[in-house]
Amino acid sequence: MSGGRWFCREVRPDDRKALVSLWVRVFGDAPELVEAFLDLLPEMGTGVTAEENGELLGTAYLLDGFTLISPDSAPKKCGYLYAVAVEEHARRKGIGARLSQAAAEIGRMRGAELICTLPAEPSLYRWYASVLSLHEVTQRVLYFSPVIPPAEFLPVEEYAQRREDLLAGCCHVRLSPPALRFQEKLCLCYGGGFYAAGDGIFCACREGKGWRIPELLGPGGSLPAWDGLRAEEGPYLCSDLPFPDGCIWNLSFD
Repeated sequence: MSGGRWFCREVRPDDRKALVSLWVRVFGDAPELVEAFLDLLPEMGTGVTAEENGELLGTAYLLDGFTLISPDSAPKKCGYLYAVAVEEHARRKGIGARLSQAAAEIGRMRGAELICTLPAEPSLYRWYASVLSLHEVTQRVLYFSPVIPPAEFLPVEEYAQRREDLLAGCCHVRLSPPALRFQEKLCLCYGGGFYAAGDGIFCACREGKGWRIPELLGPGGSLPAWDGLRAEEGPYLCSDLPFPDGCIWNLSFD
């Protein structure tokens, strides 16, 4: 996995300090959240890093804790490309592209039948499509609201069970227990969590004076009645196999 003077390799335990530092600088997340991610990473997937003369120049993570569940076909393991980051002084050298390709290669070796990602910005869709030959698939719907209704806090295990019960018979992406634990930690870090309200469930975290709601589910995948909701859609990018239209995939760590 060479790239000139720099080369790509899988992340190692002794990379941890540099991995946390790069993530915090590029994405602005709290160090404790990144530490939680790295604690769960061996159960969720792996990462690759670009190194030059002992310096870590960039990283990309391939998470395989996602499974496509469809009533019409056998479950398919998804490899999810996440948190691609390159040091500012090392950009425009092809490092991000090579890291993404190397992560996808490892994902396929680990059994992923689909390589997917949700670009953080519209400008990145064309870049990921060109680097990994990805195409747009099912829409992810992200909600925003000034308030949330009275709700019961749910532990991650109960949220996972209610989620599967609500989505029974629907095409959806199931998260592994460690992947759901990281989603929970992300929400808790930003003042939210997993909740139940009436017959539905939702995942939420604070954003400014309001709430960011990555998932809001009612029976059969329906949307519960909720005043003040604003929806924002964005398609996933996916490779290799057809991805069913209308598949529900709300939780993707953003």
